[in-house]
Amino acid sequence: MYRFTKIAAGCPTACGGEESGFVWAPKYRKKILSLFQDELRDIFFQIAEEYDLQIIEMEIMPDHIHILLSAPPRFSPARIASTSRVTAKVEL
Repeated sequence: MYRFTKIAAGCPTACGGEESGFVWAPKYRKKILSLFQDELRDIFFQIAEEYDLQIIEMEIMPDHIHILLSAPPRFSPARIASTSRVTAKVEL
């Protein structure tokens, strides 16, 4: 998991959202994600809407997913990753 932090302009502390980058891969990096590309994209946008997240970039490769998103400070990156992974697995 990669993590990027962005400080809001004109704010001495992190009062704005936080940008985080995540990478998910299926077990043994099997090339199965391209079969579910549209469904995964819809699921991740639903998760983002439900939890007040903003997806900045998302790329679904055959064997992994890259997501860069902005989240309110109340969500830790670990909570975002866990919630997104579990919800996507259940929905798919």
